[in-house]
Amino acid sequence: MVTQVNLLSSILGISSTLTTTYTVPQNLAVDAETTESIGDSDRDSGDDSSIFEILNVDGKVIESNDIWWKMAWVLEIKNTSNSTLDLNARIEFLDEDDFVIDDDYEYGIRIRPGETVKVNGYDLVDAGVAPEVVSISAEVFE
Repeated sequence: MVTQVNLLSSILGISSTLTTTYTVPQNLAVDAETTESIGDSDRDSGDDSSIFEILNVDGKVIESNDIWWKMAWVLEIKNTSNSTLDLNARIEFLDEDDFVIDDDYEYGIRIRPGETVKVNGYDLVDAGVAPEVVSISAEVFE
């Protein structure tokens, strides 16, 4: 199962929930969506329920210099299943055309049934391309 959420921001400092789409000042859109694919052949392909939900993803520049920008991120995930989940996450830093500028991974995210966790990390993005980052995307997968 893969769940993905994309948030647009000119300064990587926004947060939102998965089911909202709205316009903020200066016509900068904040879009959040979920896409899922069933990875296990024993799951019913007609079942559109998710075993986890991305509640929030947020990011911002913590520090910068002439070599790199330290871009921190926070991802909030809820386990909606009755089983403990071991998940992985990929955080993508995207330009205005949704091309990936850089990415970061987090492995071994363990979430008990009904639990909500916040996972955080950072990536050092090359200073030559860092100013082009305008959105952050989080993909969570088993």
